[in-house]
Amino acid sequence: MHASRFSDSNRPSDLSAFQAQKHELFLFRWIMVITVVFYSTATFDYLFRSKIIPVPPVQFYYATIALAAIIVLLRPTQTLRKIPAVIIAWLWVFFCYLALAYFNSLQSANSLQALIFGWQATALLASFLVIASVDQDGKLLEKSILLAISAAIAFTIYDFFSPTFSPLAGRAAGFYVNPNRAGSLISLAMVVACGAIPRKMRLAFCVLAGAAVLVTFSRSSWILWATGVVGLAGTGVLIRNLKFTAALAIGSLAIGIVLALLTGGAFELINENFGSFLSDDSVSRIGGTGTAFGDASARSRLDLMWSGLETFAASPWVGVGLGGTEDWVADKRPHNMYLLIAIEGGIVGLAIYLGLVFAIWLSVNPTGKVAVMVFAVSGFFSHNLLEQPEILCLVAVVIIVYRKSQMTNQFLS
Repeated sequence: MHASRFSDSNRPSDLSAFQAQKHELFLFRWIMVITVVFYSTATFDYLFRSKIIPVPPVQFYYATIALAAIIVLLRPTQTLRKIPAVIIAWLWVFFCYLALAYFNSLQSANSLQALIFGWQATALLASFLVIASVDQDGKLLEKSILLAISAAIAFTIYDFFSPTFSPLAGRAAGFYVNPNRAGSLISLAMVVACGAIPRKMRLAFCVLAGAAVLVTFSRSSWILWATGVVGLAGTGVLIRNLKFTAALAIGSLAIGIVLALLTGGAFELINENFGSFLSDDSVSRIGGTGTAFGDASARSRLDLMWSGLETFAASPWVGVGLGGTEDWVADKRPHNMYLLIAIEGGIVGLAIYLGLVFAIWLSVNPTGKVAVMVFAVSGFFSHNLLEQPEILCLVAVVIIVYRKSQMTNQFLS
């Protein structure tokens, strides 16, 4: 009887605690949605560039890191349990590697800036993982990415027909300002957002995303989009129970479209219907001047690649140190994440970066592996993946949404 009275007397306090936890979770979930949409649409960057809000992006980064710290303090076990231990280990290894690579560098202004950017990227990726872990089943995260990519698609297509955001004539970018950045983000987000779309509408959604990627006239983004479509078809995400048939038919079509764009086969069709919106740059990228790779941008990237390989060969094991690529005479980086890491960190640094790709690959299910493929391929065309918060945000979402149940952090169980 005494036990019963004791239990009854504690029931109101237990109910209050439950209600408080429920309200706390509700608040954090809304914060998560706002954060994911805010970053994955690059709104943080656009607001500053357009002078709507005179707050530099780095201030938003600090606020995000502080928010993640608060979540960890209030929900340590629930948060860290959802982040695979191998990812947490990689973050620590990469943090230490950056410090060692700095001491191996010229320790110039470029080196210090590279160190700061690297540590900032590490902290942001960790913060996005913490914030994304608030979602219990990943469904809200998928819907958040769907909202973000829908806005990105709309603004990018609008930017092509009514140039507003992109500084490059004939190439759309939306809020991302840089067309290459816009195309790669849309290609990666397309994979994540498919889970929030009814299956019968997924193929149409990929076509719409492809239209937005097309008008960026970013050749690398066309390849990334095709990679995502082939992967989604092959894993049965687009059409259930027809994996091989879907991969063969849809994948072949996607590859065929990209090859037509890269070889000039689609030039006449695009020029006939959208010629008034094209520029000399966009025309050259679809083979209007003879070859899709004959422009100055393609030649410059090829020259930088050879210069980078020569620099790597001079110090293959530990590289020339952070910021080394910006200390070249050309003062340009190689537009290739793997080559950048190899030059500055050598084989050791490249192995550590590849460790991230493999760690995510091992941590996620087949759909997540498609996103990893897109991310991995994008590294061949961009040297600043870890400097783009929107990419880091999407990587964190992929890890949390598609993580394998057995990859949950067992140290906290």
